[in-house]
Amino acid sequence: MKHARLGGARCVVELGPGTGAFTGAIRESLSPGARYVAVELNPKFAERLRAEHPGIDVHEGSASEIAAVLGARGEGSCDRVISGVPWTVLPEAECAEMLASVAGALEPGGLFLTLAYFPMNRLPRGRTLRRLLGEHFSVVRETDVVPANIPPAFVYVCER
Repeated sequence: MKHARLGGARCVVELGPGTGAFTGAIRESLSPGARYVAVELNPKFAERLRAEHPGIDVHEGSASEIAAVLGARGEGSCDRVISGVPWTVLPEAECAEMLASVAGALEPGGLFLTLAYFPMNRLPRGRTLRRLLGEHFSVVRETDVVPANIPPAFVYVCER
């Protein structure tokens, strides 16, 4: 979470939280008064998030709905988006649409962080993801790979 710099965030959206592996850590890192919205497509995962993380604002829907989700909550934008979406298993057009939605919802200087896996990032779908990130964000950095993770993982840190 250190790369997300959540302590100063005003509004954070978590995309694809799944079973909530990072949800608690995100919530604990936020400043009092910060808005936190989890957007989960899978109804069973959304239900589990609500049960295991009471008080979390969970929207059941697609990452491409991020602008509407924020608007419904009186927010025109957010300053952090953290994603567990499995980008490399999605069709390229769907990835592009969702990333455009994320970039459009972020304030200038806002951060988008998404988990990626090594060596999958070297395969065609991983290279496509990296290209799409570069098309939608002005800065794209990679953290160090955590080899102890199975599979080894890193985070793309993207700035609008």
